[in-house]
Formats: sequence, C-alpha cells, structure tokens
Amino acid sequence: MNMLRTALPDGTTLLMPNVWDVRSAQVALESGFSVVGTSSAAIAAVLGGGDAEQTSVDDMVGWNRRIVRAVSPSSVNVDLESGYGLSAAEIADVVRDIGCAGINIEDSNHDGDGSQLDRETQAIKLAEIGAHFEKIPGRPVLTARVDSMLDLIHEGAYGDSPLADGRVDDCIERALAYLHAGADVVFPIGLNSRRQFQRFFARVPARSTSLLIPFLDNRIDFVRGLGVTRISFGGTSRDASDDFFRHRLRRLGGDASPLRLAIRAGSGWLGRRLIPLNHGLENEG
Repeated sequence: MNMLRTALPDGTTLLMPNVWDVRSAQVALESGFSVVGTSSAAIAAVLGGGDAEQTSVDDMVGWNRRIVRAVSPSSVNVDLESGYGLSAAEIADVVRDIGCAGINIEDSNHDGDGSQLDRETQAIKLAEIGAHFEKIPGRPVLTARVDSMLDLIHEGAYGDSPLADGRVDDCIERALAYLHAGADVVFPIGLNSRRQFQRFFARVPARSTSLLIPFLDNRIDFVRGLGVTRISFGGTSRDASDDFFRHRLRRLGGDASPLRLAIRAGSGWLGRRLIPLNHGLENEG
C-alpha cells in the first residue's frame, strides 16, 4: 500500500518530515510519522555537494535508494529536483528502481540560469511522467513544485508586496496547469503570508496543495487549518540539527578555549583534576 497516496483523500493534513540519511528517516518513522520526504538540499550538504542539481544524479539517486530500501518504500517521497535532465521515461525507471511512494519535480531550470522552465513545457513533461506512473504498481504520487516565489525567498523578500502578488498569480496559473496535466499535488514553495495563502486558495484546491513551513516555525497549526494535503520542512530539518550540534560544540569550547589551554599547559595532576571538573559543569547545563 502506498502510504503517501492513501493520505491524499482522507481530509487530514499530513506532516511529512524531511530526512537526509537512513538514520534520520528511521528516527522520523520511529517517532510516529507515517511518511517522510527526502530533501535534495539536505542530502547535497551531507554529500558535500550543492543543491540545485550540483550534486551528481548518480550520487543523489544512490543516496535516496539507500534511504528508501532501509526503511519503507511505501513511506518515502523522494526529491528529484528538476529531474537532472532525465526524460519522463528515465524518471519513471528511477522511481521503479528506488521503489519510492512518490517524487517531487520542480520547475526551475538547473541546466540554464536557474530561472523557471516554460509553463507549457513543464506541464507536458508532468503529463508524460504521470502516464508512465500509471504503469507502476501503487502509482507513485507526482508532486509538482512551483518555484515562482523562490528568488524572493532567496533574497529575503518575505511578506506582501506588488511584486509578491504578481508571483502568487504566476503560482496559481502554473499550479492549475500542472494539476490539469496530471500532477497529484502542487507545491508552491515560498508562499508565506495569510494574504498569499488566501489569494492562492481562492483558485487552487487546498486538498491538492502541499506547503513548506520551516521546521521550528510556530505557524504549523495555522497552516494545518488551511486544509492542505501535506506540510513538509525541506532542508530546515537538517539545519535545525546543525544548529543544535553547533551550539553544543560552542558550549564545549574548541581547542583554543581557556580551559583546554590550561589543561594542556598544566601538569598531569592538573589535567586529571580539570577534565572531570569540566565534564561536571557541562552536565549541569
């Protein structure tokens, strides 16, 4: 049973944590989440590459395959960015090989200047992918990401403005075209204000829409109340893990911290006394 597809029509909002390796996927499922999604940005960071298809398709597909096969194929949605230049048939072959429950395909042109692909061209590609998916058992869920707002987010231009209104209108037109072409879900990344949500959902069904909310954002309950089919967190899940690790390391102090310099400069007796003292203070908070 395809857990991702089963969640589409039931009227509740699916929270889909984004994962970046086998262990993070296991932790999410062990914590009671029925479906997880991989994040291309998070995986690229783990592999030491770059997002936006700067990591090779072989590395990205291989890493996703490892995650899917280590957990539950019916419970993993895979981020395939813009498809890495693969044809619709080749994308379907990748999905068969990985065995995932669904994929995201975005409409940014990573082979060019990063601008959005032509709307009609992208709709045709989605229709072709959807036709191939009909032949795959369980029919993987096809999510079409809409990147009209993405450059505003990269520039830190959150919130409402005449420019943002125009981008929301483009999101709407693309979302409707992609759903008409056969996408199961549209994912207008970057929508972030009540006004933008209202404008978008006045024309696009919430039950056909997935939204991204940063991992530690306090608006999750509000967005759930919009009736969207899915909420994901993108690379912000791994960012939160990095932040915790970074904070902890700073508290411990690096090799140049005064305490560690004192330990190295002192006698063996001093070192034996200071190391347990430091450990006890760290444990106290």
